[in-house]
Amino acid sequence: MKRLVFLWNIIFGLIVAYQLYDSAIRYSGRKEIQKNIASVDVDIKKAIEQKNKIIQNTNDLTNEDKFERYVRDNLNFKKKGEVAYKY
Repeated sequence: MKRLVFLWNIIFGLIVAYQLYDSAIRYSGRKEIQKNIASVDVDIKKAIEQKNKIIQNTNDLTNEDKFERYVRDNLNFKKKGEVAYKY
């Protein structure tokens, strides 16, 4: 009878040890996942800022005066009969 109780105690101890080990592994994995989530959140904020900047640039280009200035400055376009100088 004592052997059977001893065997059950060993089995119970092994189960408890396994549960503790499994919990520790899952907890360490959770920390890594939280770091990844924080990194992705930073990437999302950068993408949103870039999107807003593109939208602002698009809105600027719908204004005819701003569009003309952009085309002249960046694409070297000119009006008919106009002389453009590069510096």
